[in-house]
Amino acid sequence: MRRWLLGHGDGRRPTAAVAGPGESTDPQDPGHRLAQAVSAGPEVFAQLLGEPGFLAAADPETLCALLWAAGPQAYDAVRVYRRVRPLLGADANANAAYLGEAARALTGSPLPLGQGVRPMYRTRLASVRRDNTLLTLTGHTALVGAVAFGTAPDGRLLLASCADDHTVRLWDPVAGSPVGVPLTGHTGHVFWVEFGSSPDGRFFLASCGGDETVRLWDPLTGAPLGGPLTGHTGGVNMVAFGTVTGEAGEGRWLLASGGADRTVRLWDPLTGEAVGYPLTGHGHEVWSLAFVRVGGRLLLVTSSFDDTIRFWDPLTRAEAGDPLTEHLAMVMATGTAPDGRVLLATGTREGKVRVWDVLTRTVVCGPLAAHLDRVGLVAFATSPDGQFLLASSGLDESIRLWEPLTGTPVGGPLDGHTGYGYSLAFGTATGSGQAGEGRLLLASSSAKAVLVWDPLAAAQGGQAA
Repeated sequence: MRRWLLGHGDGRRPTAAVAGPGESTDPQDPGHRLAQAVSAGPEVFAQLLGEPGFLAAADPETLCALLWAAGPQAYDAVRVYRRVRPLLGADANANAAYLGEAARALTGSPLPLGQGVRPMYRTRLASVRRDNTLLTLTGHTALVGAVAFGTAPDGRLLLASCADDHTVRLWDPVAGSPVGVPLTGHTGHVFWVEFGSSPDGRFFLASCGGDETVRLWDPLTGAPLGGPLTGHTGGVNMVAFGTVTGEAGEGRWLLASGGADRTVRLWDPLTGEAVGYPLTGHGHEVWSLAFVRVGGRLLLVTSSFDDTIRFWDPLTRAEAGDPLTEHLAMVMATGTAPDGRVLLATGTREGKVRVWDVLTRTVVCGPLAAHLDRVGLVAFATSPDGQFLLASSGLDESIRLWEPLTGTPVGGPLDGHTGYGYSLAFGTATGSGQAGEGRLLLASSSAKAVLVWDPLAAAQGGQAA
């Protein structure tokens, strides 16, 4: 079982540019003032959030969905508000008490209160575990195994999560709200989720788990796409989408899965049919996999608990070169550097991370002394301003950011985990018309929750833009 080996609406964001029909135009009304401040820009919005009593009096549902527009000037106010959002309601005096306690715990300072807002109680001293997350998404009733970002055809950024409660859930990671109802059908722990888009533009979500199946979903409706894909004789640990180009298979869209039966299987996600025979060669269960394009050629990269990384031609099913067999572990991820090199990051049981050049099979940097315990996962990303990043999570409950070509740490650890960091995923809200557009997000699983960070801001203590 994957867990034991580790170690134990529609989601649209509201806008507030102008008052709509039936909305207040009273210049002192919190809703009207909020709309005007958001329209005026981050500095004005941040000033409004800092006004005495405003956070306690504002409508929580409306304000929480717009906090992305506040900018770094309001970093602490946003952290405090998001921390207590589940407790907030229409009672400003109760809101003031909850906000005051969170402000004491997170910042060490009291919350500024104006006339007319009297908190139900006042907090003189409070402490809390350090936490620089933007959002904590709750709803799963068991350990969350994995998270994934996907961009819908209309440009919306979606976040998927899966858990040992046998469900897959979808979220709006900008608003911090669930999208639709949980997806059910798996009869065991769900280990992994992955978004994909077919060559003709259809949007898919794949999931896999301990019930030895792979399942496909329409993430926009939550409907299953056909029946489960069966063939593995053990739990399925991971899935990945890839498109083959070239004379031998122009435009062929594939889904790969790897599992505890030590095999990798290929599927046609449009028909649900198996493609060829299973790929064999690993001496232990297949832990992670990814499609990567090197020199115009699509390769499938797989890692295993046997501490090897293998490269395959998905059309011929032959291995593409010798495996990497030194200083490796079961977790890996691929990414493309600004200079065009295709990179592979690997993590070890000893908490080390290495970055490899896939073409030359040589080490680019590392080993990086990343974590005090086993590396849970690694992931590459490029921020909207062009910064190339590598993230690593560990069973020491930390997440760290790196400059992957040099191995230089980017800021400090990201805090907020209350359990092992099993999964990592990067996403960027771009071209969607959502508040927070252009912002890089990092999500991770933690206990029964999904955590979301603005990774650069969190790593720099809230000072990054």
